[in-house]
Amino acid sequence: MASATGSVAVNNYNFSPSSVTIRSGGKVTWSFQSGTHTATGSVFNSGTKMAGQSFEYTFNSAGTYGYVCSFHGSMTGTVTVQ
Repeated sequence: MASATGSVAVNNYNFSPSSVTIRSGGKVTWSFQSGTHTATGSVFNSGTKMAGQSFEYTFNSAGTYGYVCSFHGSMTGTVTVQ
């Protein structure tokens, strides 16, 4: 069974882990540890975040949600909601 929560570290131009799986109604927290980044997907947008800030989003519908850093296109990740 998938977890109710997921955590993603944003550090050194990477989302780590780049893929998380949670259950419907679960929450993912992005912790920004360096630089200036975003976590931007089709249903959520963290806005611009700097080191020491975080962003949380609750996913209420099953599916696969890709996201990217708006400033660094090579930074990508996926949230799978079961």
